[in-house]
Amino acid sequence: MKLTEQEARENAKKPAVRDTLEGIANGAMIVSHNGRNGYLEEYNGHKYRDPDNGSKLIVPGVITLIKAGYLDEFCVVTPAGRKALEDRKDD
Repeated sequence: MKLTEQEARENAKKPAVRDTLEGIANGAMIVSHNGRNGYLEEYNGHKYRDPDNGSKLIVPGVITLIKAGYLDEFCVVTPAGRKALEDRKDD
């Protein structure tokens, strides 16, 4: 299913996705993506891998945040993402 930018912005309001954005914005999470999935590279300065097979852990919402314009292609928070976080604090 391909999301439009508007659908992605609506999905980005969900708690798990917003928490992902907040974690990336405050520097606790470093993530990457391959176009289909977002992966956790580091959390609070520690590399995390799946203990069963050593693969990177999938992070919910990274692709949604990219499609919504809240993260750029390098998974860095954009000005629109910062504004979304400010709007969240006002709620």
